[in-house]
Amino acid sequence: MQRIGWVMLIVIALTAAGLSRWSFVNRPFDPDGALFVYMGRMVSEGGLFGRDLIDNKPATVGAVTQWAWEIARTDWRGYVLIQLGLSILSACSVGLAACAMRRDGEARWTRVAAGVAVGLVLLNLQPFVFGGFQTETLQIFFTSLSGAVVVWVLSRCDRGELQRAGALACLSVLIAFGAALLKPSGLAVAGALGVVLVLRWRVGGWMGAWMRAGWCVGMLLGLLGWIWIAGRVSVDGYTLEQMREASRYAAGSAWDGFAVMKIASVLAGVMGVIGVAVLLGRKRVGTEHAASVMTRAHASSDTHHSRGSGSTANDDGGGSKRVMVFLWVWLLLEIVGVVLQKRMYAYHFLPIMVPGAMLAATMPRRVSVRAIVGAMILPLAISVPPSIELLRAEPARRLAISDELLRRADLRADIDAEQVDRVWMDGYARLLIETGMKPASRVPLTFLFINDDQAAGRYVTMLLEDLRADRGARYVVLPESVKDHVQMHVTQVRELVRYPVRAEAYAEAWGRIERFVEAGYSPVWRGEGVVLWERRDVVVGSPDAVIVGDDVAARVPEE
Repeated sequence: MQRIGWVMLIVIALTAAGLSRWSFVNRPFDPDGALFVYMGRMVSEGGLFGRDLIDNKPATVGAVTQWAWEIARTDWRGYVLIQLGLSILSACSVGLAACAMRRDGEARWTRVAAGVAVGLVLLNLQPFVFGGFQTETLQIFFTSLSGAVVVWVLSRCDRGELQRAGALACLSVLIAFGAALLKPSGLAVAGALGVVLVLRWRVGGWMGAWMRAGWCVGMLLGLLGWIWIAGRVSVDGYTLEQMREASRYAAGSAWDGFAVMKIASVLAGVMGVIGVAVLLGRKRVGTEHAASVMTRAHASSDTHHSRGSGSTANDDGGGSKRVMVFLWVWLLLEIVGVVLQKRMYAYHFLPIMVPGAMLAATMPRRVSVRAIVGAMILPLAISVPPSIELLRAEPARRLAISDELLRRADLRADIDAEQVDRVWMDGYARLLIETGMKPASRVPLTFLFINDDQAAGRYVTMLLEDLRADRGARYVVLPESVKDHVQMHVTQVRELVRYPVRAEAYAEAWGRIERFVEAGYSPVWRGEGVVLWERRDVVVGSPDAVIVGDDVAARVPEE
């Protein structure tokens, strides 16, 4: 009967996860997801960050999303399924960690089922699963696996497995560097293990020495691998400049009471899930409890002599406490990672759910269907309704501008088949994916303009330089009303509202773009709130053009 309850619970959790992920099939190539997909496409085609694209995200993101592009290409459903599959595997890693922490006399499958069920729900919370393709889902795939390896080695290795413990510590750090390819905070799991080893929390003797050596080797190899991958996908010096830009981005982000309230509410929810699981998972007093105590007493006497030599047998005085210290430190470091990003969008909180899920699945003294159901009620309540609502919404269509550009390309196929059309649009990633066209600038979106007070000037200059170059845009897509577009952003974006200097620079940057386009391009199509501008017969940047400031004018032939 108990097995039936666990099966039903996992089915419910899997259904909720599927609803949460699949609901985004109605929102193909959302702005963030499209950019990550395009990064993978660019790397696949031999493009380089710094030369062909710049962004706040590390260049190494493209190296990871490249494999997703190779699998799914322009099929949005493929990306949604990839993320669903990775989230399920991440939940299985939570189950692996819970299995390693099973109590004396407890069936292994009960801990696995508890971990998988909690992981499926917490790692697929709809408010934190922003879009169908996000870096956070890729990140938690690596961190959950790395964390499961750490939990296993801290709780299950004994003094006869010194080399194995060191190798697993090294492996966990290397896997964590996979998460660091997506965000630096991906190293939080490796940092938590480092804290445990430095503090020597009941990991002493030769066991601790081997694990510390494995951790150091993993950090060295992981860092070398990260540097090699970053160098392969970017131009020289781009990585250091991107780090400086990310620092300016964080320093220039708004921090207010709303941000504090947001992180406090998320933490309260995570703690509530853990607390309910622990409360409902208390040991029942009775024959079963007495037998369990006797079993542990015998195990304790058998292993007492080995603890001083570095044994990590899973008992309440050793492995359990080591793992708890590791998980709580990991949770704290993930929180720090979110806080350092300052803007704290909802999806930034998803990595916190990994140590949270492991704590909810490992801390109860006796896991039961009742305990896990109680812990999952609130997460299911905030995840399922919006997922159903989004799934029932009308699916988003292809961009009309994409169809128009493809139509124009077909009309010119026989005339200039060798010419590669280039286009620029604010947030051009989806447009390039749907049309197969090339970007006219390495600046993909004007969101970069709000990184700091000087960002708008830096990036708009870079953008206009690209548009003037030989690879200049044949097409530029602008909002139908640039003035209204700017007004909407300066009144709704927190950084622009709080920093008037930045808002003024943002408006001026858009003014430069508009003047440049009006001087050298002609409007040829309107629809869905945008205007398609096509370059005039005079090619921008050619000897037959004069460029004065941001203006382009045809040179008048002398008599």
